[in-house]
Amino acid sequence: MLLPATSKLKANQATLHALQKRAEQSHLVSKKEKSPHDQLLQLYEFFPVNSEQTLSQALENLYVVANDHNLVIDKASYQLVTDLDNSLERYDTILPVKGEYTKLRQFITQLLRDEPYLSLDSVNFSRLSKEEPVVETQLEFSLYFRSK
Repeated sequence: MLLPATSKLKANQATLHALQKRAEQSHLVSKKEKSPHDQLLQLYEFFPVNSEQTLSQALENLYVVANDHNLVIDKASYQLVTDLDNSLERYDTILPVKGEYTKLRQFITQLLRDEPYLSLDSVNFSRLSKEEPVVETQLEFSLYFRSK
């Protein structure tokens, strides 16, 4: 009974080894084909181009997701920061949010999943008392866009 399983295991291990070797070789080949500059340009292509429309859509999504989780955003603020070589633009965004702790966690998780060009930079929770279900939170996000 063990012999068929042993031979199948060896065959699977051989297949796995061959696939790993092929993956390593293709990874090395792709690195050799692209210069660091080309790799950087490829990375920048990941980010949406900055425009009033893309910023508006991103900010609107923050409010929609907050509303979906029964959270209240008092007043968001954002500021544009451009990197040294003007390839990426970052909007530092501050969101004062009120709601239940579990809803806040779900909100953050969904935003990070839905907006891959958004990063969570800081979270500050406060609550008036242990019994209070509403948590006041200050979230600091960065939204990254490709320069025009």
